[in-house]
Amino acid sequence: MFFMNMKSWTKAIGIAMMAVSLMNASEGSCGGGTTPTPTQPKNKYPIVFVHGFGGFDFLAGIPYFYGVENLLKAQGYQVFMTEESSFNSVEVRAKQLSTQVEKILAITGAKKVHLVGHSMGGLDIRYAATLLLGKDKVASVTSIAAPHHGTKIADLAWEAVRFGKYTPVLNAFISSIGGTITNGRIDLPQDVVTALWNLTSDFTDGGGTNTGAAFNEIVKDLPGVPYFSYAGVTTFHLTLDPADILLAGTSVIFLPEKSDGMVEQSSTHWGTVVSDKLPANHLDETNHLLGDSGEFDAAGFYTSLASKLATTEASFSTLIASK
Repeated sequence: MFFMNMKSWTKAIGIAMMAVSLMNASEGSCGGGTTPTPTQPKNKYPIVFVHGFGGFDFLAGIPYFYGVENLLKAQGYQVFMTEESSFNSVEVRAKQLSTQVEKILAITGAKKVHLVGHSMGGLDIRYAATLLLGKDKVASVTSIAAPHHGTKIADLAWEAVRFGKYTPVLNAFISSIGGTITNGRIDLPQDVVTALWNLTSDFTDGGGTNTGAAFNEIVKDLPGVPYFSYAGVTTFHLTLDPADILLAGTSVIFLPEKSDGMVEQSSTHWGTVVSDKLPANHLDETNHLLGDSGEFDAAGFYTSLASKLATTEASFSTLIASK
């Protein structure tokens, strides 16, 4: 039995109403992005959000970044939510992202985009920016709780999976989930074993079983393009969200280092570390469960992030031109 504070009880009453509202919403999801804000946006370059491992754009009408698109659009920002394979390699996911970015640029007439990725999405946007899009199409790269140096949970899981005899069966099972449930589509390929490998420290930084060049050796930052990173640290609070208890438990794996329950604090550092102490676990960072993000002000965080990107675009342009 979960004990709830008054805030959680209030949210509990509204959760069903919000879910029904979302199911009936006419807001379109992306194959090449969602519909841009019709009025002149605050931001010169669209903000493109990218989900993480096991993610989606909408699942049963519920957005991965809960409420973020509507929030920012209402404030006048031009925002797009993309969709990649829930379970696949960074390379495959980044290529899917790049295709959508090209469509977004065509739709909006913008020359560049701001890329914002949560968790594995942070690796996807780095790959897409460096190897597929280039600095002429990327205004900035912002990661939220991304495992830039892998994560201990993936390391442990990989050790179990790579010696297993049933990886084809595992892939087939997860593919059916990823293709038909999380993605809601069967045209997006799934490969959970490779996805898991891409989240290990061996893949990102090399050594161990990695016989090739490590991800961070290949995917260098684009010159003149600003890179920012954010991350939360798990805080347990009285809530309706069972994930809070789960992630508070998994955070023990990372001790004595702090984490958000899925990625250790040091691994999230890339570019300018704006904040690595947000009072949020790995799901709170995307404003879940249905906005029950505890003491973390997700709406304030994303509003601040959008404002930061929009108000510094002029300085970005100056910096890039000087390189």
